[in-house]
Amino acid sequence: MIRELPPELAVLDEDELVVQRARRDERLATLFRKWPSLASRELQELRRLYDERLRLARHFGRIRRDRP
Repeated sequence: MIRELPPELAVLDEDELVVQRARRDERLATLFRKWPSLASRELQELRRLYDERLRLARHFGRIRRDRP
């Protein structure tokens, strides 16, 4: 099960962020493969996971930009 991300991603350590990103990527790949036949609940899940994945990507970008 994929747990909900906290509102502030900075509270998670980098290892946990990597795990959460991988879980979302795996589930998104499954949902996209089923794209034409997604049920409405699965479509909602896909939208939520995609939004969370974008949040994670932006957070990783900030981390990399702020590193010396």
